[in-house]
Amino acid sequence: MSLNPQERKATIRELQANFALTGLSLAEVATDLGTTEGTIQTVLNLETRHINNPNRN
Repeated sequence: MSLNPQERKATIRELQANFALTGLSLAEVATDLGTTEGTIQTVLNLETRHINNPNRN
């Protein structure tokens, strides 16, 4: 699924807002998911091409 620029910005805002509602830190989520804070931030910013493996460019 591709998002246009407006949808992309809205989705990033929604992901970040929902993440904030969890009350968890990036470190807590990363530890729970067995990944890094950088990977979580990459996903929240939709900066990955491979959502199932965000470390892969």
